[in-house]
Amino acid sequence: MDLKKKYKKHYSGKFFPNVHLIIFRLFFSKFSSLNKNLNQKKILDIGCGLSGNFNFFSLLKMKVFGLEISNEIKKLILKKVGKKYNITIGTNSNIPFKSNFFDFIIGVHSIYYLEKNKTIHDNISEIKRVLNKNGILIFSLPKINSNHINFKKIDRYHFEVIDDKYNLRNKSVFWLFKTKIDIQNFFKKHFKTCTVGEMEYNIDNLSEKHFWIICKNKINDKKKTSL
Repeated sequence: MDLKKKYKKHYSGKFFPNVHLIIFRLFFSKFSSLNKNLNQKKILDIGCGLSGNFNFFSLLKMKVFGLEISNEIKKLILKKVGKKYNITIGTNSNIPFKSNFFDFIIGVHSIYYLEKNKTIHDNISEIKRVLNKNGILIFSLPKINSNHINFKKIDRYHFEVIDDKYNLRNKSVFWLFKTKIDIQNFFKKHFKTCTVGEMEYNIDNLSEKHFWIICKNKINDKKKTSL
């Protein structure tokens, strides 16, 4: 079963709308620098799935867009949430919007997926293309030593899933990093700023080990910088 069919089956189950705590705090907390001037700002949720992000960002008066990998998943999401949200079909390396379109892009457990014959550089180039100057990218990356998923290293940044507890991503290829320093060294070449945090918990056999990253876009000079 391919990834699209697996996620369609996954989304066909129970639906509990929610917003990830970190996303909520970043955009809503009085301590966050991101909760200012959000009115009518355009935000893209890559791999939006069945989350509460649309309702949350709509409450903040933002213009919300979603990206999913198949029309079947899109139809299922719209049926579940009961609203005609703006969901477009695309992938991490093919985002069908014009350049410099978005003020924010978020990728909660999504933008590290790679299509066949694509690399981390393809994903980052496309994301930077649709982000406007000074746009903000917020995303998560699983740690290589996660409890529920095992990887086989392909090269420096690319890893194949060989054992997924949830049987969703076996044989998928991710781009990953071992440490916070590795992440900062890579992304500071392509963004003005790169802040990296970590989240780990293990409770009642449920666990997450992720990096969370916020990057502020920069526009390359006329002489294109290689990724």
